Amino acid sequence: MGSLLLIAWLSLPLAPLNPIEQDTIAAMNLHLSAGITSPNGIVSAGPELSLKYEWRPAHPLVLRTELDFRLGSIGSRFFPGGSYRPSIYLTGNYQSMLTGLDLLYYRGTDRMTAYLGFGLVYAFNRFTPGEESLQELHDEYGIDDLDMAQKLGYRVTLGLRFHRVYSFELAVMQLKPDIVAGRDYGSGVYSKQNFPTQFSGFRFTLGYIWQLRQW
Repeated sequence: MGSLLLIAWLSLPLAPLNPIEQDTIAAMNLHLSAGITSPNGIVSAGPELSLKYEWRPAHPLVLRTELDFRLGSIGSRFFPGGSYRPSIYLTGNYQSMLTGLDLLYYRGTDRMTAYLGFGLVYAFNRFTPGEESLQELHDEYGIDDLDMAQKLGYRVTLGLRFHRVYSFELAVMQLKPDIVAGRDYGSGVYSKQNFPTQFSGFRFTLGYIWQLRQW
């Protein structure tokens, strides 16, 4: 997927790099965007809202911090057993807040600017299992609670900016948060066990940009 994004970006009919005095991205921006994330086999497709602060340290690079809010639902086979791997169909609600730091490389004109970025994300995940799934886990395996661990991941972003104020972005993200199962044995004894998962998916967003400082 990363190779396809790079090929698509390089094939865009963009002008050569502009001099600094005619830069196509302001020195500081506030960027608000909304979009949808793809399903990844565990979490369903869902809405996402993003708030970004952009700082251009030097042409043609932009450093961007980002805060994302995502909603979705989980519907997946969960394997809490041993080597024989019995499964339970796990359902529930998923919420996530992600913080990110991205470095963008851009080129273009006032009419259209393209950029390619790479960054790190840290996800604060929350999973609320459905009552039926949680009851089945308790009856079969003694699991009293499920949650999702916080995790560091990465993403690749391909973006287009029109007339400096409108944006369209496609981002691919890789994240491997653990599902955390808790067992309460009574008398103050409580244990946790981690089950690895893999989130890989992409998102489409449309955004609007406010220029905080032009030069």
